Amino acid sequence: MAPSSPCSADFARAACRNWQDAELLERAGRIDNADQLLGLAAECALKMALLLQGVQPDEKKAGAPTGHAVHINRLWGLYSVFQQNRAGQFATIPAHNPFHDFDISQRYCVDVVTGNGLKAHKGGVMSCFELLDFLVMERT
Repeated sequence: MAPSSPCSADFARAACRNWQDAELLERAGRIDNADQLLGLAAECALKMALLLQGVQPDEKKAGAPTGHAVHINRLWGLYSVFQQNRAGQFATIPAHNPFHDFDISQRYCVDVVTGNGLKAHKGGVMSCFELLDFLVMERT
């Protein structure tokens, strides 16, 4: 039976869990599934970055990326615009979206991920984790 209410989001732990599972799947040769989890890891990490900067996931306030309840292929660009509007932020994600070719619907496909795509997505996740590290250090 499905729970009567959704669980509360723990973006940081979900990002780490998805990253770790992606690495296991990649080593097992399950590249398409590994890639999906990389996208989810990056998405969770950026949503955590928003939380650390005072933006609630469903909040629509001035300066917040509107409609950020989206997947990483769109969230990356929304976050880039958000961070451009933040004065004094020194840690950023690259302007080029490494997830431009990612789509959550690829979970229904087979053999759609290339080695270069997987490598780019891993780099994107690392950029998100570096941003989180900076934001956490900034708060201490």
